[in-house]
Amino acid sequence: MISSGLPTARHLYQPGTDRQDFIDANRAFKVARISMKVLELGYTADLTDGDMNAAADAAGVNRPGSEETRAAVRAALEDPLTYENSETDFTNAVTGAAHNGHPFRYRDGRGRTVMLVPIPVER
Repeated sequence: MISSGLPTARHLYQPGTDRQDFIDANRAFKVARISMKVLELGYTADLTDGDMNAAADAAGVNRPGSEETRAAVRAALEDPLTYENSETDFTNAVTGAAHNGHPFRYRDGRGRTVMLVPIPVER
C-alpha cells in the first residue's frame, strides 16, 4: 500500500504481467476511491472536473490524469442498477466494466448499494 492506503497493481500482480493490466488495475483502484468520496460529498454524475479533483484530494489520491479515468468515475456515479433492471441492462453494465474499465453500482433488495469494480485477473 502507498501512503494513501490505496493498493496498487504492484501489490496484486506478478512481475511480467501485461503492462495494460497494471494500468487498468491502478485506474480501477483510483476510480473506486474517488467515486466513493464523490458520493459521500453528495455529487452526481454531472460533477465538474474541479469537483472531481476536490474529491480526489479529499480521498487522498492523485487527481484523475486522463479522460479515461474521469469517464470511469462518472460511470460509477450513474444510477445504480436494481433487481428490477433487465438482463440487457446487466449485460451492458458488465460488458462496459470489462471493456472500458467502467465500474457500476447495484442496489439490492435490502437497499444496500455496492460498487462493482473491474480488476483484470487473467489474460
